[in-house]
Amino acid sequence: IPKDPSPVVVIQTMTQTSSIALKYLGLNNFQGVIHPKQKNILKIIDSVATSCYLSASPCLPLVACAAVIYSLQQGTVYCEESASIFAIFGYLKVFLEGDLAEGKRWGDLAIAVLENSNGNASGRTRVYLYGF
Repeated sequence: IPKDPSPVVVIQTMTQTSSIALKYLGLNNFQGVIHPKQKNILKIIDSVATSCYLSASPCLPLVACAAVIYSLQQGTVYCEESASIFAIFGYLKVFLEGDLAEGKRWGDLAIAVLENSNGNASGRTRVYLYGF
């Protein structure tokens, strides 16, 4: 991740992430049981993304893109730790690309993850979803 990514790099990375996501989200082959190692990795990524968000880091979009790709590739979409990443990615789709429909789709996915988490999701995800 570059120290100070240019807007061109950010938009290209988000576009690549969206095209990868289309491939994975169309398959619906996500696992029901999440391995503890994957869950812990997602917790670390979630903490890094939160730190980027709170510090207004220009790296937040790149961290979010990497986290979305990891979650999709590992089949951990319905893991509650993925919800905050999806909410951040949806937020970025709206405010960096102006794509309201895509932002809503990612927000809806985050809400679906929260609803499936039986109330185990962090309050931080709710702030991302409803705080903007």
